[in-house]
Amino acid sequence: MWCTELLFVVWMCLTTGRMNDQATTAWACKGMSSQCTKGCTTSNIRSEQSTFMRHVKEELDRCWGLVDPLWSIQHLALPDMEEVDFIVVGGGSGGSVVASRLSEVAHWQVALLEAGGPEPTENQVPAMYLNHHGPSNINWDFKLDPQTSACLGYKGGCCHWPRGKVMGGTSVLHGMMYMRGHPWDYDRWMALGVDGWTFKDVLPYFIKSEDNRQIGTVAEPQYHGTGGYLTVQRFPDKPPLVDAILAGARELGCDTNLDLNGKRQLGFSVTQATVRNGARLSLAKAFIHPILGRKNLRISLHSMVTKVIVDPITRRALGVQYRRRGETFTRTLIARKEVILCAGAIQSPQLLLLSGIGPASELLRVGVSVVYNLPRVGKNLMNHVSFTLNCWVSGETAYQRLNKKTLNQFLHTRSGPMASTGLSQLTGFVRLNLSDVNTPQSLPDIQVFFAGYMANDSSTGCLDEIECNGARYINIVPTLLRPRSRGELTLKSSDAMEPPSIKANYLQHQEDVDYLIEAIRFCERLIQTESMRRKGVKLDTAPAAGCEHLPHGSRNYWECAIRHWTNPENHQVGTCAMGRSEMDSVLDSRLRVHGLKGLRVIDASAIPTLESFTTRIAAVSPIITQHWGVVMGDGRADQASTYTYPYILCTYTPGLLMQPLPVADRPLPASSAPDLSTDSTTEALRRAPSVMSTAHTPVRPATASPRVSAPRAASSNSSP
Repeated sequence: MWCTELLFVVWMCLTTGRMNDQATTAWACKGMSSQCTKGCTTSNIRSEQSTFMRHVKEELDRCWGLVDPLWSIQHLALPDMEEVDFIVVGGGSGGSVVASRLSEVAHWQVALLEAGGPEPTENQVPAMYLNHHGPSNINWDFKLDPQTSACLGYKGGCCHWPRGKVMGGTSVLHGMMYMRGHPWDYDRWMALGVDGWTFKDVLPYFIKSEDNRQIGTVAEPQYHGTGGYLTVQRFPDKPPLVDAILAGARELGCDTNLDLNGKRQLGFSVTQATVRNGARLSLAKAFIHPILGRKNLRISLHSMVTKVIVDPITRRALGVQYRRRGETFTRTLIARKEVILCAGAIQSPQLLLLSGIGPASELLRVGVSVVYNLPRVGKNLMNHVSFTLNCWVSGETAYQRLNKKTLNQFLHTRSGPMASTGLSQLTGFVRLNLSDVNTPQSLPDIQVFFAGYMANDSSTGCLDEIECNGARYINIVPTLLRPRSRGELTLKSSDAMEPPSIKANYLQHQEDVDYLIEAIRFCERLIQTESMRRKGVKLDTAPAAGCEHLPHGSRNYWECAIRHWTNPENHQVGTCAMGRSEMDSVLDSRLRVHGLKGLRVIDASAIPTLESFTTRIAAVSPIITQHWGVVMGDGRADQASTYTYPYILCTYTPGLLMQPLPVADRPLPASSAPDLSTDSTTEALRRAPSVMSTAHTPVRPATASPRVSAPRAASSNSSP
């Protein structure tokens, strides 16, 4: 109960001050009046494409409601050896929320370091969510190690993982689906020694995080809420084929048009999304943009953290080292209270390893001094895996959905094809293994994604521009939700700028392949339904490269195709998992790194098992509320009483909502804050390996952030 109460108190306290987005309904955009001429062709596609798409970007950049305000401060830097209370590493889905919540306490100094820059304006267009999934300046584009059981058809046998190198992280790149998962996904964590994380525990914080615009029509009222930072609603546009797919699912006996975040998770439905008024709502846009005026929040973009500084004697995190873009020297930032890693399931464990926290033998192999032998760092890597079925819609001419008319529609009304993800807003959850008695019968084991009808590219902007030689292609993507295969992440060297070695180990268990084949069979039945046939949907039977020697549709053919053209999904978890002890996990239930002080990890890497949903929302809501329920208290409170602990800002009476209380300016408990006066900090830094040599390197004069630090409370600095 203590965990539930603490989470409830903190989440309720911190969901005030939501952005007022009424002004965004008046779009400050100038439309285009030029008309397309007839007879547009695709003969000069390259030059015409660059011209029109450049024009699209220019028009989007004129929309003040879409431009990231962080562009105006991206050049600002923190002084070297600056001291703050909390350092948040990574401005993605986790870091944006953590920094926003922490900085609500006015006398706490919070620094947020993000390796990337502001969000590009075109990423605010839902239809363009795939445009940066290849190599780009906002995508880390991690290359997986070659595999022998999967990704065989790709160059070098290597798949890639897109991860956001941008403020907002991967919430700037993904398809915006809002998914929570099945209650069993959370309840089973209890058996792993992770307390306080049952679905009953976390549901109140999901509800309070939301500003759901469709309660009662799309969303079941008892599972959703309003007034939170996170706007949730359906896209304002959908292709007509969506209804045919839903009708086909009903022919197969599946429920349709249900709230997939409600009472039931099995079925097909158009999902709600993290979108506001037809534009993407990244977590930075939701949680950071409204509070940029806070003087106690310091943001440093283009700042790549290379190491967590840990005192080898006290094993307390003292701060971080980082490099800003274009600089050849290393800066140091000191944390008086805590360092919080929110760098994601790849880079949070990488940072721990670079800092000497991980399996000792692996660290020594690459020349990293061991600070603490923690064997599970980088292990337990899990991800969903899928396969794409290509289909085409006969009898339909495929016109480009992005044209001058639909661009104007989006600019002026935030509606039309550009304001949605096409078929990608539709998904389905299916249970194929009905004989499994170890899991609830209501638990899905397969998710089906769809893709097509995107308004994300055009050569000319003409209304009659034809794509793909006139053929309308769509994708149906069966996805395995709980694969048995596990991977790991290790360092290639001690160089922080070198990406880690990522062994995904996809499809090493034959059972994973067998499940995917059964999922393909289900999708074949969906394609063959009467509703789909009336629309002319047909499976493309062109043989997959590398599998031409096998009969199309046979079991051997599908296994060959799956192993050659594996889809690596983007839902990585587990590399800094919570658990009972340091022998089976990296973090405790309060997200503290085992064996160290003042260091926590708050992102999807903390999730101990792969869940039946996309992992972003799980990483944001319960993990953040759980974490700061502990950090902003780290103690239990009596029921029906007022929390007077200096970190807690609310009063709690069971059954009633809480109201903020003033924070008492008094000394912190001795166990809560270390003595980090200037002298003790310097002494501790000298003990930390390879710190003072870089910390005392002459640096260029740094430009201070306009969010000047608020006066420091003497009590928070001088506590024992």
